[in-house]
Amino acid sequence: MPDNYIQDMMKRVKAMQIEALATVTSGVFDAVTYWPYQQEVTPYMTNRLGEMTPDYDAFTEDIEQYNHTILMRIVVDHITAGYAGDKADLAINTPND
Repeated sequence: MPDNYIQDMMKRVKAMQIEALATVTSGVFDAVTYWPYQQEVTPYMTNRLGEMTPDYDAFTEDIEQYNHTILMRIVVDHITAGYAGDKADLAINTPND
């Protein structure tokens, strides 16, 4: 069964995230198109659809426009690892700063 446009959009977002962060993370990065999700290897991203609000006034009375919101979350480590803020500090303070 072919994907609908929303499934295709989510797959494209996932592919862009993996490609964009591959150089930063030395190729160790994952992304999924749903939430909730958890994996042992970090970092990774979760994506999910937010609200979809039709805009009936955007064009004409015959055309509807749907605005989509994608909620993205990047996980750099789990709360049970190290002390509070350990990995978040590493993510913000890179060696090149």
